[in-house]
Amino acid sequence: MKCVFLITQLEFAGAQNAMCAIARGLSARGHDITIMGFYEKNCSVHEFSQRAKVPVINLGMKNMGAGRLQNVRHLFCGLGRLCKLLRNETPDVVLTFTRYANWIGPFAARRANVNVCIPSQRNSWRDAGFLFYTVDRMIANSRLVHCMTTVSEQTREFCVNTEGINPEKLITIHNGVKLANFSKNNDEKKRVQILNSIGVTKDVFRVVTVARFFEQKGHRFLVDAVARVDSELPVNVRFIMVGEGPLLEEIKQRCVTKGVEHRFIFTGVRNDVPQILSVADLFILPSLHEGMPNVVLEAMASSVPVIATAVDGALEIIDHEVDGFLFPPKDVEALATQILRLVKHEDLRKSIIHNGNKKIASAFDQECITERYERLFEGWINENSRH
Repeated sequence: MKCVFLITQLEFAGAQNAMCAIARGLSARGHDITIMGFYEKNCSVHEFSQRAKVPVINLGMKNMGAGRLQNVRHLFCGLGRLCKLLRNETPDVVLTFTRYANWIGPFAARRANVNVCIPSQRNSWRDAGFLFYTVDRMIANSRLVHCMTTVSEQTREFCVNTEGINPEKLITIHNGVKLANFSKNNDEKKRVQILNSIGVTKDVFRVVTVARFFEQKGHRFLVDAVARVDSELPVNVRFIMVGEGPLLEEIKQRCVTKGVEHRFIFTGVRNDVPQILSVADLFILPSLHEGMPNVVLEAMASSVPVIATAVDGALEIIDHEVDGFLFPPKDVEALATQILRLVKHEDLRKSIIHNGNKKIASAFDQECITERYERLFEGWINENSRH
């Protein structure tokens, strides 16, 4: 089976990491997988290919350093390149990730006479607006699209109830995690190297957050929660923020304004998130909405207790107070209470870790997720061959 995976940005973010995991899994099963990205962002084709372990092509639809007029030219040249590559590659299936790939991919696939095109909805974009919902609905419900995958049942409900997508076209396949890639690092020398790269010592209690600095990720509520309980936290607790984005400087300033800048460490973009998770004591994701947060799965697989907002896919990963903690979005008081509780009670953390490990192994093993995609693709290929 020959597949092309199409995504907007070549970077190491949630959708991209999920795509790489599926690509690696299908390639290991003997399938021919190629990834095509609209443009590079924060990583090169070579770096992305190393992560995905399959061929990666940059379509060059955007140059991060170019002006608008230049990028219009890049866009049209990239569209032509995409259609030509699809005709030459003759894939059995095109699977698209992220919104603009979901919009452009089906038209390009049809123009190149690709038999099966399957977009995937990775998030519940509650703030996207009527125009975006209309385009999503028109394309997903059209004959250009054979079906659409969603990463959680909550996201599926959003597609049906908010965007108006035909429920018969939707199938939920969760994200997964390869357990062998995530574990506690017990090698003292390697632990010290990782801690030094972050800028902390081994006596620090490390609370990690991995997320781009966008409003959706809710960083400001975490800062406010830390400010609420700063005087009650042990002096050695530090909150390590991994990521970049347009709100980074605003969040840094908020830490200063709230008087908790001494509690926070900002690492910028890191390509070694599994290593950082391997030395974390607690993980927090304060997002306002998420499809199926990969990093929560990765933290749990790394034997790190998790606090996350009770939204979308997180509700399908975590059983509250059993294998993780949930709190309502924007609820600073609830988050502050949970931080204190988990920081101060080691036995509770151990119980959450034990149950989280069992949950990930039984329900979110990447091998099972890969098999579901394989069956989905083969089913549609066989269906088309009968017509």
